[in-house]
Amino acid sequence: MKQVFNDREELLIAIYLDICNFYDTNYEFRSYLENNSPNKVQYFTDLELIAMVIFGSLMHNDNKKRIYKYIRAHYRAYFPTLPSYSRFVKRLNNLHEAIFHLLNYFMNYAEHSSGAYYIIDSFPVMVAKAHHTLKSKWANGVVKKGYKSSKDLWLYGVNVHMIVDASNNHKLPMPIYTTIDTANVFDLNVAKQMLPQLENLNVSGDLAYSDTVFIDELKDQHSIVLGVPIKAKKGKLLSLMEQVSNSFFSSLRQPIEILFGITDRFSKIQDAHLVRSYSGLLFHISLNFVAFFIDYFCFNINC
Repeated sequence: MKQVFNDREELLIAIYLDICNFYDTNYEFRSYLENNSPNKVQYFTDLELIAMVIFGSLMHNDNKKRIYKYIRAHYRAYFPTLPSYSRFVKRLNNLHEAIFHLLNYFMNYAEHSSGAYYIIDSFPVMVAKAHHTLKSKWANGVVKKGYKSSKDLWLYGVNVHMIVDASNNHKLPMPIYTTIDTANVFDLNVAKQMLPQLENLNVSGDLAYSDTVFIDELKDQHSIVLGVPIKAKKGKLLSLMEQVSNSFFSSLRQPIEILFGITDRFSKIQDAHLVRSYSGLLFHISLNFVAFFIDYFCFNINC
């Protein structure tokens, strides 16, 4: 059951305590933090920093500067040793892995039962798009140019790949596996890394995942049934029954498209044109997705 919050200060404290609890129980999370050495004087800890930015994002502040100003103006009493903005930004960009790892903790919060039906897909996070991709030299080539067929768009950025549990027809599908790769890597290549780590699933994908050898391998070795639409042969049209089958597959995949749309409306996660570094891009994705997950799956925020 979702935890209900009618008071913002209560919400801030709850987020901080949850993060502290995860820190105490998860070694991998601790390893991602900068200030976990016993020899360092922690006048402003990474735990405070993470709680601050998640809370600020939940209050619909959509970038670091707005979060910093919001906390300084309204919650300085909770963060009396708040560092300067430049130090705040520098430390945040190094914490993207820790923030993304928090997703594992908050997944345990959410109402979730082992489902019978899953969907795999990806959405883009764009640093540049359309004609701007021709001259973009962003992040020293770490971020790549790619084509997103679902949007009929050339983009410069990364793709967030996701497997979701879509068994519940009355709620948003629940993300169970998320990873990030550059925009020039095909969805199928990422799926070949993701899906073999799971077992006993019925998964639906689009034409990007159409590979007979891979589909047979998943079924034989991992008991995963990957269903994809029927691809028309070159120079031929699909039959009426094949068109009906593809329409059915499209309807099955609607929940993940709705999830991606709501995520982007909540946080503008797909728009990263103001980001200026690769670590900043990963922070942008991690913070916005974790804040969205908390808001929609874990907490009922009425403040």
